[in-house]
Amino acid sequence: MPLGYVVNVTDAINLDICVPGEYKAKYLDVLTRDSSKPGQILKEKAYRCRVEGVKRTVRDEEIESDAKMSIQKMLFLSNGWVSIRVRYIDGFGRLIVEIEDPVTGESFKNKLANQHSEIYVKYAK
Repeated sequence: MPLGYVVNVTDAINLDICVPGEYKAKYLDVLTRDSSKPGQILKEKAYRCRVEGVKRTVRDEEIESDAKMSIQKMLFLSNGWVSIRVRYIDGFGRLIVEIEDPVTGESFKNKLANQHSEIYVKYAK
């Protein structure tokens, strides 16, 4: 899978990711976020993404915060890089993506469903 760079974690299943060049021309109509930072010369687009195959069953701020923190820790260990495969665009204009830790190969979907099963469950489309 190609690499992408996570610039923002909204919650454990919604992230803003700079995607590889091969996807840029294909997904011009997807919601984006400018990922440039002060002092950077190169500007990139970050695409609104949602993790494929996992959904939240209930709202629990404490567990959601813990899940977000575990995703952020995983991202910290890989310096923000993730392996990404775009599946499709949902009705809200987000890329639905399969995401894996490039270091361990662990999928975000499995991590969330296994470690935070109180609110996240896997599903098949």
